[in-house]
Amino acid sequence: MKKLLFGLSAMISLAFAGSDLEGIVESVDAGAKSITVSGMVVQVVPNTKIKYDGCRGQMDRYMQFADIKQGDFVDVDATPSQGKFVARKIEIQCRQ
Repeated sequence: MKKLLFGLSAMISLAFAGSDLEGIVESVDAGAKSITVSGMVVQVVPNTKIKYDGCRGQMDRYMQFADIKQGDFVDVDATPSQGKFVARKIEIQCRQ
């Protein structure tokens, strides 16, 4: 129940704010080109910018959908569109 309420809360926040979702990637669906973050399914489209936020002297770099892994901590800039969320930008955060 707690997870459901958190997911609904995140969905409502995204729907009104139309922007930010942070959390751990729970799953990656390569066939559907989507990721699930905090219970929310986010569609990744060809123009989605995917960037790794380097740390410890590493440079930031752009990545591809295939580089996103379950367990990554991400900051997603998404827009609600036709009953789903579409990512404009995904930033994979350094976790050290």
